[in-house]
Amino acid sequence: MAYGMVATGVSLLMIAFAGTPWMTLPAALLLGGSWALVGITILGVIIDDLNPENTMAYNTIFIQAIGLATFIDSILGNILLSAHLNLFAVLLIGAAVRIIAGIVIHNMADHSHNEDLRQVAEMSR
Repeated sequence: MAYGMVATGVSLLMIAFAGTPWMTLPAALLLGGSWALVGITILGVIIDDLNPENTMAYNTIFIQAIGLATFIDSILGNILLSAHLNLFAVLLIGAAVRIIAGIVIHNMADHSHNEDLRQVAEMSR
């Protein structure tokens, strides 16, 4: 999952620095594939590591959290654009946040004192 999050940030960088619309196609492929990797990893953690009788509840919470994050993301993007930041700057901010999130997730396994959290983070690498 950590590598997938970093890849989403890299794809945003590719989009930000694309010189032509055709150069955004590889970035879009990377973005879609990396989000699929993140989603599959999270779903795998939910299915494999949680109590089977609570799997549906956690899956529902996961889907709702993704929907909420997407909603908040679009609002924050509009706020940044309304603050007269250009699209390039907004894409760079989004890329930085995603790359930092990937690094934090990757390092959680090494520095977590909670054994359950360490196990989940280790699986997410």
